[in-house]
Amino acid sequence: MTVRANAAIIEWRVKKNDATGAGAEDAPFVLGKDTDFFSMGDFDGDGASDATIWSPGTPGRFKVRRSSRPNDVPLELLFGLNGDVPDVIADFDGDRITDFAVYRDGTAGDTTAHFLIRRSSSGVTTDFPITNSDGGVAFPIRDINSNGRADFGVQFNGGGGVGSFRMFTGTNGASLGTFNFGLASDFVVPGQFVGDSVTDLAVSRNANPGSGTVKYAFPRDMATGAGDATTLATGIVFGISGDFISQGDYDGDGIVDFAVWRSSATPGQSKFILRRSTNPGTPLDVFMGQSGDYPVNNWDVH
Repeated sequence: MTVRANAAIIEWRVKKNDATGAGAEDAPFVLGKDTDFFSMGDFDGDGASDATIWSPGTPGRFKVRRSSRPNDVPLELLFGLNGDVPDVIADFDGDRITDFAVYRDGTAGDTTAHFLIRRSSSGVTTDFPITNSDGGVAFPIRDINSNGRADFGVQFNGGGGVGSFRMFTGTNGASLGTFNFGLASDFVVPGQFVGDSVTDLAVSRNANPGSGTVKYAFPRDMATGAGDATTLATGIVFGISGDFISQGDYDGDGIVDFAVWRSSATPGQSKFILRRSTNPGTPLDVFMGQSGDYPVNNWDVH
């Protein structure tokens, strides 16, 4: 799925996954404007992803084009404040419906951050304060304590450029532990990379930032703590500098695949490159989009 700015509107495009890269592309639909944040969630419980935007403001505004009711007026919710981070939506109450959520970072004068969830099961907003957390990067993670509910974490600079993670349960905000992993400048890439009941995470970095060379990912098994992001020798090559990370389960085996979207100025050459867990040695190119587009799966990279 990609989005494209066309004058004052945003066009969304969806290409069907037929496992060959040659799937048909649906007619584009319109949702949002170029100043919005783009994401996906299942807000109607039908098992399909719904196009989602958040418009900054005080209050902010979520809009959702539900896959089960595409011709209806989008679902709207006023939620959050200008400056909040809205790419933290997930199913935090286990009802198989995505919950609206935002992360509000701490400041120099108040280092307490806030992870706010509007629960679909009750309509109640819960506010989880996170102390000593200004400057952190928040992310949702599907389930790391095997209770069927999404959890969340915050990545910090642990000193000396080390990446330090604090994990919390999405049920009541209780701590699920802390650990160091990778560099503070790494991108956080959540996903089920191992294939058990616990969701994992990876971090991504360029081998030589600014040089146009390869991009690496470092998976960490959250059930065992296994994983190493200290040297490039342990990383998985899955793109080049400038690619958009676009992880997802593209082969349907329940394991998230590393993937990137690469823009090209040559018409017809922009593409997704999929490193499927069922066939990691043979990347699959899926040509879609054009220069200036944005791959929506990148919303879950933090």
